[in-house]
Amino acid sequence: MDNEQESTKMEEAYQHMLERMYEHMTGEGAPLEKAIDLAREDTVRSKGITPDEADKIAGYLLRDLQDLGDHLHQDKEKKDLRDWLLMDTTLIEAAIRDLLFSVADKTDVELMDLAEHHWRPTLLHTGEVTAPGVLACTFCGEELHFDRIARIPPCPHCNNTEFKRLRGARSRATE
Repeated sequence: MDNEQESTKMEEAYQHMLERMYEHMTGEGAPLEKAIDLAREDTVRSKGITPDEADKIAGYLLRDLQDLGDHLHQDKEKKDLRDWLLMDTTLIEAAIRDLLFSVADKTDVELMDLAEHHWRPTLLHTGEVTAPGVLACTFCGEELHFDRIARIPPCPHCNNTEFKRLRGARSRATE
């Protein structure tokens, strides 16, 4: 399997896991972490990925949700997904936008609790899959804008492989 096919497979598995996680939360009332575990198992069965790949994707999903929870915790009054994504939500695929809004609405308390008890500044790396939003290179500051779930490439400016998520007014594009 070439890199492009591998990226597509991982991106589709991330989206599937996000959808299944939401279904477990809304349909069965599963708490967030349990819903992720159940979605991980579903994704292995239905998407033909290995348990190790599913563990990575579940980690990426939890990382993004923890970061969203931190954003909600830091700005309790403003709770706006657009500030976390750093882009107009109309640019994001409707299904992903709706899922992120739904998860944020459904799990505000759980996401903030995750952020409060488990969150640490998170670095994202080339090859990982990320939710939509803006990432900045930790070396040169170059911004990568994602309007869909995608695999993170090396920095197009300096080829660095480490990034941080930008939120709020921190993006050069929003200045």
